Amino acid sequence: MKEPSLGRSLIDALKEGASGEVVVERAGLRARARVAGAGLYGSELEGLTVETETRGLGGRPARTERVVHGLAERLDYLGEPLEALEITPSHGRGQLRTRRDRVRDGEYFELDVQDGDRVDVGRVRYDREAGERRKQTRNTGHGVLRRLVDDLAELIDNADSPTQD
Repeated sequence: MKEPSLGRSLIDALKEGASGEVVVERAGLRARARVAGAGLYGSELEGLTVETETRGLGGRPARTERVVHGLAERLDYLGEPLEALEITPSHGRGQLRTRRDRVRDGEYFELDVQDGDRVDVGRVRYDREAGERRKQTRNTGHGVLRRLVDDLAELIDNADSPTQD
């Protein structure tokens, strides 16, 4: 029998009604969800991280670029298109955000890529009056969350391949 994907494993753990930090590992990859609450069909997420267990090898700028561009192309199902805001491959960093014209009420997605082997996904609200950014929770259906985790895992896992789809 085929082992469940990383995304499926995370959803199975979340359906138990988890809160706090939920961590699952499969095939050298790890997903860590910071959860305010979870149920059978969705979870209130404070943040999500997908990374390789061998994280931190560094010195692989092409990995960073491939993951950032792959995220911008592939994650078209979040309800807000993402764009690469900053890519600094020499430092192994990249950031994507919701396209500016799609930001509503100052709230947007922010994805940070580190060395092409870790992606942090969060929701942020910018408060103009206070001039500060605050992390937000977001209720995400388990189908979308499973797909997101599996897409992140695949992009990270295949980042060394120059012909990544």
